[in-house]
Amino acid sequence: MSRKLPYVIGACCLMVVLCCGWAGVGHFLFPPVSSSSLCGTWKASAGSNINIQSSGTFDARDVPFGDSARSGSGGWEFAQGASLEGVLMLRFREDRTSLEVRTRRSLNGKLSLRAATDTEDEYIEYRKITGC
Repeated sequence: MSRKLPYVIGACCLMVVLCCGWAGVGHFLFPPVSSSSLCGTWKASAGSNINIQSSGTFDARDVPFGDSARSGSGGWEFAQGASLEGVLMLRFREDRTSLEVRTRRSLNGKLSLRAATDTEDEYIEYRKITGC
């Protein structure tokens, strides 16, 4: 019986992955994205940044918006997807427009933000440099 135990455990783990899917297993591996994990300053290599406050507000500088870049402030909302991704909506106060930013957690647990550029297959990735 003791020789079969590793095989039984492996088979049970495989059944969980097959029945629940990888996203379901992700909830056990990584905590869901929360507003406290989003709070802080996010910077892209291109120089743009997003400063997200825990109070539900943000300040952004040179974020991609259609075929140009935007700077401004406003409020934000977060919709949790799977534990590996979600959607952050930045609502600019000045002209009442919204920008959708995807949250993405890599398999090593690091969280990043991805904002789409004017082309469909390109995005700007933001890394967190400071917390709140």
